[in-house]
Amino acid sequence: MAEGCRERGLKLHAWFCVFIEGGREPGGVLKARPELAALAEDGRHVGWACPSKKEARRYELSVIREFLERYEVDGVHLDYIRYPELHYYRACACPDCGGKLDPLNEEWVLRRASNVTGFVEEVRDLTRELDVELSAAVFPNYPACVVEVGQDWVSWCEEGFLDWVAPMTYTNITLVARRLAQEHRALTKCRLYEGLGKKSSVSSLSPEKLAEQAGAVLEAGADGVMVFSYSSLTQRDLEFLKQIVGGEPHKLC
Repeated sequence: MAEGCRERGLKLHAWFCVFIEGGREPGGVLKARPELAALAEDGRHVGWACPSKKEARRYELSVIREFLERYEVDGVHLDYIRYPELHYYRACACPDCGGKLDPLNEEWVLRRASNVTGFVEEVRDLTRELDVELSAAVFPNYPACVVEVGQDWVSWCEEGFLDWVAPMTYTNITLVARRLAQEHRALTKCRLYEGLGKKSSVSSLSPEKLAEQAGAVLEAGADGVMVFSYSSLTQRDLEFLKQIVGGEPHKLC
């Protein structure tokens, strides 16, 4: 794959779904190492490695390191780089998180954000060591996402941890996409690729609407767009998008 991308002038970034490990029920590594799992308030293990646990962060970092030492890629893209949502069945209330959900407590909120930010910094050190780029898919609703999932992505940009950032601006409404892109551009000088939801849990876009949103976020100051998901893209989507990005394919990733 890497060779094929280079022949076509494309960069290859490895996509890591970081802390999620199964979803509703523990899966993957959590079956073998349940002590890494997040705990619901009723004490159930859920399918999420808790970012508050040092061993969980160490494990996730080791996976990324092992991959980069085996395969030659141009970058690392972090997804699910956060805690589970507070209102979900899997929100964590383990002892490392303080034993309860406490979103009105500033210390609780900042401690969680610090855990995730510390992990991003560790990945940044690794990618610099191996000379690859680092990016992340992030929630579009900043700073609410700091409280809800411990995701202070603006700070990651300010600290220089990310080479580019992709807010998941998934919506059927072009006005919303444009306004969010304007907010994101005002929040950071980091290279900004707005994530558009061709087919997501909250959006479904025709080729015309996808191109319309791409044009809107580029006009709002985004450096490019990232489309979710690849499997939903059609030839017509690509033809409409080509009209927007023109001779600048770097604006589409």
